[in-house]
Amino acid sequence: MTAQTKTMFPVAFTAAVLALVLVIAPGCSKRRQGPPPNTAAQVNGRVITNDALDREIERVGNRFPEAATSLKEKKDQVRREILEILIGGELLYQAAEKEGLKVTPEEIRQEQARVNAGLPKEHKAQAFTSEEIERKLMIEKFIKKRFADTTVITDEQGKKFYQENIDDFTRPENVTLRQILIKCPKDATKEERDKALAKARKLKAELDQGKDFGELARAASEDENALRGGEMGVVIRGQLERPVEKAAFALEVGQVSPVVASDLGYHLLLVEKKEPTYVIPYDDVKDKLKNYLRQREINRKIDAFIKEQRAAATIKTYV
Repeated sequence: MTAQTKTMFPVAFTAAVLALVLVIAPGCSKRRQGPPPNTAAQVNGRVITNDALDREIERVGNRFPEAATSLKEKKDQVRREILEILIGGELLYQAAEKEGLKVTPEEIRQEQARVNAGLPKEHKAQAFTSEEIERKLMIEKFIKKRFADTTVITDEQGKKFYQENIDDFTRPENVTLRQILIKCPKDATKEERDKALAKARKLKAELDQGKDFGELARAASEDENALRGGEMGVVIRGQLERPVEKAAFALEVGQVSPVVASDLGYHLLLVEKKEPTYVIPYDDVKDKLKNYLRQREINRKIDAFIKEQRAAATIKTYV
């Protein structure tokens, strides 16, 4: 992960949770006496149905297929966690109603067409209903009015975060490297070590005579990069064994190292590119950084609001 990626997207999970809240499944009705059938929870007298909960769990699985195994193995835990998200969404929806917010049939039609058009063909059964879209838009309008429109991140705040997290905006010194490795374990006999070293020295002589490094690596190297002509890609300090790292960072671009010994065996290295340590200027990242900080603050306000509303609400869960 690059320094910039690490900084720009550290709240992927929070964003995913927010997405679930915004596309909350409906299934609400007037509260009946006793626990109604098909009821996962009641929020201020309104019902979140088991059907709605199951539908949202299926959508989560479709949205994040890499989590499918976890969803199956932790089914009960997942049901409870997603129900908590749905409860939060219901509290936001009820707040939007109290605020007197409305959405028009045309807004619903346009958003329903847009959202459902983006569903993969195999997930068309998960198309959102007009009722679900109406709730989604109501919650979005409430969040915009109550939290987004009042949240501003100043340059001073952006610079403060940048300075306090400067390592996240620093690209470390690195080299783009190729390697030929002749393996020789630490417990090898002297005869085995001498044989491996002789082979490495012979390959070095061939390189000195103009042999192509990539071709020689494919033919003779004994590591997993051999088929790629010895390509190791970009390497930063701390990723290699000490003697190999020292040799790699001492080389100039295009230069082949002498034979380097390590606990793995004998190495020949070719540096194809070198980049010094580089600090990304604040001006290059300020817009993305301020957007990230703004969204983080909006999420914080939403979380605090839901917590406050939950404390004042009458909530019963049956999951």
